[in-house]
Amino acid sequence: MLKMTERQREILQWMTAYIQANWRPPTVAEIAAQFGIKGPSAFNILRSLVKKGYLEKGDGTSRSIRPVDLAEVSDACIDTRLRRAVQASGSINKVAGFSGSIHVGRRFGYCKPLFSVEVCGDSMIEAMIFDGDLAVVRVQDEVEDGDIVVASVGFEAMIRRICFDDDGGALLVAENKRVEPVKAAPGDFVIYGKVIAIHRELE
Repeated sequence: MLKMTERQREILQWMTAYIQANWRPPTVAEIAAQFGIKGPSAFNILRSLVKKGYLEKGDGTSRSIRPVDLAEVSDACIDTRLRRAVQASGSINKVAGFSGSIHVGRRFGYCKPLFSVEVCGDSMIEAMIFDGDLAVVRVQDEVEDGDIVVASVGFEAMIRRICFDDDGGALLVAENKRVEPVKAAPGDFVIYGKVIAIHRELE
């Protein structure tokens, strides 16, 4: 697949989240309304994504343009900053992307982009998040004090409970008394999203 522009990635990411929440593709009009652009502009972006191999045309109806492969396309939409951080992390083993087997409904945030990460280590065991679990994360850079988030400080990505300081910094707290919290000054940390669900194989 050819490289996407940032706007193409944003629209494809939103389309993927829309399909996960609604089980059908959005219309061109819905895409245009979501991004505040005109219908022809939205159509041209979709046409470019078809040419690049991310989308395929259907029968010509209003909801017929869809990802060629939902899992592959979803993985391609993940922010490259997160991918680099996760690869260097001892806390998160890998970005798993959408597998197509986890479907998150409206109660987790209507049409919000999602990604998933495989948890590695025992830093969140007291929050019942264990090594090997798959954490489903809603993409958002604004979260509330006390939320469990995927964040990075420098080149280390981690799943932690975030506690904000009055000066705009944050303390990233593990749910394991043996793991020291990480202090981050304002501007020294990136929040990628809020953990909204945990998937665990029982056998």
